[in-house]
Amino acid sequence: MSTGHAQLHARLAAQQLRIEQLERERDELESFSHALAHDLRSPVSAIDGFSVLLQESLETLPGPAGDQPRHLVARVRAGVQQIGELIEALQVLSRLSRSPMQCGPVDLSEMAQQIMDHLREQHPEPPIDVCIEPGLHAHGDRRLLRQLLDNLLSNARKFSSRSPCMRIELGRLPPDAPTDPPGWGGAFFVRDRGVGFDMRQAQRLFQPYQRLPGSEPFEGQGLGLAIVQRIVSRHGGRLRAESAPQQGATFFFTLGPDQAPETLPPKKA
Repeated sequence: MSTGHAQLHARLAAQQLRIEQLERERDELESFSHALAHDLRSPVSAIDGFSVLLQESLETLPGPAGDQPRHLVARVRAGVQQIGELIEALQVLSRLSRSPMQCGPVDLSEMAQQIMDHLREQHPEPPIDVCIEPGLHAHGDRRLLRQLLDNLLSNARKFSSRSPCMRIELGRLPPDAPTDPPGWGGAFFVRDRGVGFDMRQAQRLFQPYQRLPGSEPFEGQGLGLAIVQRIVSRHGGRLRAESAPQQGATFFFTLGPDQAPETLPPKKA
């Protein structure tokens, strides 16, 4: 073996060791977050239960004397609910890389319509104009893809809720569509007319617990898009976003090289 080949072999071996080390560290972090979320459930449930009892006992206090205590207990319960939602999101995130995938044909159009019907029941106001392209089919894990669409469509509704014209679209670009950056023809997309965001902050979108400036009025744990990113990655696909402040946002995603033409890396913001 020549010196050059030996050096290349040594570099590849070192890179492989580093990859294995990073995978072990990732698995350890995911195991830790899963265990932490599981252990937190019991004390949070106890706090919620006792706060309910306290809230019921305060109902007997006369109006002005009980107003402040009732308000404080209501804030405690709201905080407990937020912690519960965060725990649930943590468990979802940790399970995404651990649970085996069961892939098969999935009708994304039908799935999206079911999700939007449920969102309309939960949030009848303001009304939502929904446009779902018929016949959107994919190959993947049905449970994970439902979670992906649920997160993207729920986000679209949430960040459009203060828009004078709420419109949410699910579609797919034609395979030969010219795109910027090129190579995203055939990608699925979810588009809204909501508050949007500054593309200079786009790289933070898919990181856990990251909330962009301007998102403070909207509820959330900062994990929804991190979950979407993980699901897309597990399917061998890619995810990117396009937006501008007050101009809405579009999220593009592919679900593997067999479901979209070969693509290029996303353009850096």
